[in-house]
Amino acid sequence: MTQHQQLPPAVMKIVLGAELERQRLRAEVTQEQSAQRLRCGQSKIAHIEGGSGIKAMELDALLDLYGADDNDTAYARALQAESNRRTKRGAFSTRFKQQMRLLVDMEPSCNELLSHQAMVIPGLLQTEDYMRAQFRAWRPSPTQATSIATRRTGSGGSGCSTTPARSSGSSSTRRRYGGHRSAPRR
Repeated sequence: MTQHQQLPPAVMKIVLGAELERQRLRAEVTQEQSAQRLRCGQSKIAHIEGGSGIKAMELDALLDLYGADDNDTAYARALQAESNRRTKRGAFSTRFKQQMRLLVDMEPSCNELLSHQAMVIPGLLQTEDYMRAQFRAWRPSPTQATSIATRRTGSGGSGCSTTPARSSGSSSTRRRYGGHRSAPRR
């Protein structure tokens, strides 16, 4: 028999915050109006919607303001009750500081990991199309042609040699930046 894994309180707070934001947007209420109802600042509403948690009385006041139906109210109250659950005193995650603790708390509930690494090809290895796409993304300017010519000749005025100081991974020659028009020609 498999045991159902309970989500950590940190995850429940994030889910509750997203649910409250969804209900607020559906009711066409601003964060400022929500803050007035709770007699607090707009930043507190932003923190609540970001997953910092909320007290039961404040939750009831917001649900009333948003005009939530019985199902949404019951769901939000259940999320709030679960988010207040305490972790064990000797729990592994209590040994970490705040941000790392959040990561450790959420780790058991994750199913997928997405990763991104930005990599810029060194100037001397870039094609002109790649440079144009990079300039367009960073700062569109009528002086692109001048900048590209300067970078291609290596006379940037920085006193650097034209020999690359380090090499890029082989994946950088296959990576597309700026769409299919700037892909390296073979």
